[in-house]
Amino acid sequence: MSVAEENALFYSIFCHSSDGMAFIGPDLKIRYANDQFAQQLRISSEALLGYSEQPLPGWSPQMSAMYEEVRNTGKPFRGESVPFQFEKQPERGITYWDFTLAPVNGKNGTFLGWVLIHRETTEKIMLEKEKAILIDKLQQERDQLEAVIESMQEGVILSDPKGSIVKSNSAARQMLGSDDSKDGPNHLTQFLFDSQLHVFDGAFRSFEEKPFSRVFLGETVLRQTSTGNIRYISYNKTLVMNSDGTPTLTVLMCRDITYREQLIRRLEQEQARLQAILEQMPSGVIIVEAPSGKVISANKRYGEILCLSFFPLELSELYHAIKCFRGDGRPFSQEERPLFRSLQYGEIVSNEEIIVQRADGSFGVILESSAPVLDREDKIVAAVLVLTEITNLKEAMTKAALANQLQQIIEFLPDGTFVVDKDRKVIAWNRANELLTGAFKAEILGQEAYANTTVCPEQLRMIDIVLDGASENIEAEFDKNGDVLARQVLLPSLNQRSNVYLELKATPLRNEYGDTLGVIETIRDITRQKELEAETIRMQKIESVGILAGGIAHDFNNYLAAILSNIQLAGLRFENGRDIRPLLATVEGLVSKATGLTKQLLAFSKGGIPIKKITSLKELVLDTVEFVLRGSRVSCYCVIPEELRQAEVDPGQITQVLTNLLINASQAMPEGGNITVRCENTPWDSMDSLPIKPGEYVKVSVIDQGPGIPQENLAKIFDPYFTTKKQGNGLGLAVCYSIINNHGGYIGVESKAGSGSTFYFYLPAISELDAATEAVRDEDLDEAEEHGKILIMDDEKNITIPVSQILQRVGYEVDLASDGAEAITKYIKAQTEGEPYDAVILDLTVPGGMNGKRTIEQLLKISPNVRAIVCSGYSEDPVLAHYKDFNFRDVVLKPYKVEELRRVLYRVLHE
Repeated sequence: MSVAEENALFYSIFCHSSDGMAFIGPDLKIRYANDQFAQQLRISSEALLGYSEQPLPGWSPQMSAMYEEVRNTGKPFRGESVPFQFEKQPERGITYWDFTLAPVNGKNGTFLGWVLIHRETTEKIMLEKEKAILIDKLQQERDQLEAVIESMQEGVILSDPKGSIVKSNSAARQMLGSDDSKDGPNHLTQFLFDSQLHVFDGAFRSFEEKPFSRVFLGETVLRQTSTGNIRYISYNKTLVMNSDGTPTLTVLMCRDITYREQLIRRLEQEQARLQAILEQMPSGVIIVEAPSGKVISANKRYGEILCLSFFPLELSELYHAIKCFRGDGRPFSQEERPLFRSLQYGEIVSNEEIIVQRADGSFGVILESSAPVLDREDKIVAAVLVLTEITNLKEAMTKAALANQLQQIIEFLPDGTFVVDKDRKVIAWNRANELLTGAFKAEILGQEAYANTTVCPEQLRMIDIVLDGASENIEAEFDKNGDVLARQVLLPSLNQRSNVYLELKATPLRNEYGDTLGVIETIRDITRQKELEAETIRMQKIESVGILAGGIAHDFNNYLAAILSNIQLAGLRFENGRDIRPLLATVEGLVSKATGLTKQLLAFSKGGIPIKKITSLKELVLDTVEFVLRGSRVSCYCVIPEELRQAEVDPGQITQVLTNLLINASQAMPEGGNITVRCENTPWDSMDSLPIKPGEYVKVSVIDQGPGIPQENLAKIFDPYFTTKKQGNGLGLAVCYSIINNHGGYIGVESKAGSGSTFYFYLPAISELDAATEAVRDEDLDEAEEHGKILIMDDEKNITIPVSQILQRVGYEVDLASDGAEAITKYIKAQTEGEPYDAVILDLTVPGGMNGKRTIEQLLKISPNVRAIVCSGYSEDPVLAHYKDFNFRDVVLKPYKVEELRRVLYRVLHE
């Protein structure tokens, strides 16, 4: 590098240096100075040239020696933070400078002067002084903080974010089981905690997961490593963050809550003892805090008494769920209830009787006693309420009074009457019941209704329905009018009487709140009434038969004449060896017609209780019309749809109803006219105003063109013995009403004077499924293989011999017996030989011998599963209508066709 380049480089450094630079000649005068040097001295560059060095920063009397030393030694001298005060710039005060003084020599070693380089460090020095002052202050505050921390009762542990312990106070060390800070744990994981830590975000973290950079709050159990003692610690861990938000220090505050926990456990033990005592109390107890109304405690019995499905948290919830009333029915307001009075006013309430509506809606009677709980200053802090259930006691007292009143009321009632409570125990039994059942009041009172106090199962069923609620099949089982259940039953025997008809009624016995307390049952003996009804029907039949006798006798005589002539002709042909089979076929046809005539007459003559079977009403109506109007002056038009439903009825009795209506219609038109018989299927919803049960019905109407019925007679047209005929007895329509009513139907009339009359009746129709099932049975019989061992007991050999031969031809094995004794002997023998009978047919009436009713009683003792069919020609016998009550499987009426007997046998054997 040339001298010029070196000079250029030196000059560039000299001019642009951030430090002040000056060249001082040997005479200690400034020869050159850069702008920074002038700025630091606050003197212009031009004024500095030739300026003496003596007033410059760092100058002192000792500086001359330093200049000489640098000159002589050739070594630079450096000064740091040298104080200096400008005489001409007193406002600057004391300033501080760093400087370097270096010699400048020529190439030949000639001394040329000095280079002075300096920088003002006043601001730096002042900052260092302030820093020192601040450090001293921080140290003092730190010492004070450490003193405070050391003196704190709470334990304080400082740790870095990784869990290493930086510092801990003596309380923490003592709490954690280490009195010496040097020998104690140096990491948080060295403490033995038994429980989990609760993090502020709701999660749980164990110490093993080392979440030392998170915030914690909770309580734990600590085992001290040195003593082995258990201490309960409450802790709170917070974080100290630096400026960028990362944790630099964790502060764990610990508090020893061992004493508190011990007190709490003692209180819990005392509370558990108190709760155990409360649970053993027969009364309900609840304790409520004052004045908040929060429930502190309650025993199980309290919830049981009030039927609470939840534990109330506040008194308001309890008041909302439970309603209280006075004896006169007025409700208690919240302020009037004993617990509120004790909470608010400190009142002590003893045994206040209250009617309570429980949470499930039921009512009860309780005694309430309440008292306040006071603290040391006699301030109300809680209240205690004790409930005593006295519902059963009150009911027992009520029952006793009620039983006494009921016994006095029912004692002189003509119907047998008794009362059972809701526990089904008899509490009243009158004299009429004693006479009817033979059971005396002293033997019955206090017994359960199921313990030989009822005469038939229907009574128990009625009691169950009244006490337990309605049954799904109640309408099918009983007549129901409001709350009253009713039913008529036939008992085979009662108190040494046979075939006893009873009318049963059951009514709930309720208190003023609508709760069912028991059941009142009445038993009316209607046997005589039934006998009178049957007698009435027989009397009416005599009148009707008299009307029909002429036409019947005429037709019957014609049939007999034709039969006799054909038999005589057959005899002549037989003598001549000619074929008589065509004549016999004609006789058979005539006999069938005569049989049909007598069958209709016999069906009409049947009375008593309906013996029901599935019947085609279409065929029954057509046959009856032909039978009744034979030879009369009227014409009859039948309007019957093909889809007319069948009904389960007594064909004879319904024939009698139609006969009576047709005779009346015919007599209403003595000069002749038209009668219309209309049949139709009718749904119940189209006649819901009628007093009949819901279901499907068949309506049959008989319409005449007579003079009609006066309006004043319509209301009593079905009354017994009411008639407008000169020679009538007034029983015909009364019998019709009785028969239709016994079939669960309804009969009525519509008429206006001068406009004819329409008598109509409804009969319950069977379902299409039942009708189809019956049809299938007939088809099954046609295709089935009939077999089985049958015993027929009947004293009429003219019947049993041909019937047995026909049954044998279709596949049955048949034995005969003339009375019940012989039938029992044969039945036992067959059982003994291992060839029992599959079914028995028992005639109900055996003159001079054991009848079917007594025979079935004996056979059931031999074989409880005996299949027995009852047979009789006397339709009035109640056994036929109620054959199942007498343990028969089915019934067949004389005269019967063999096909009908086969059908019954097949049904019994395959049920």
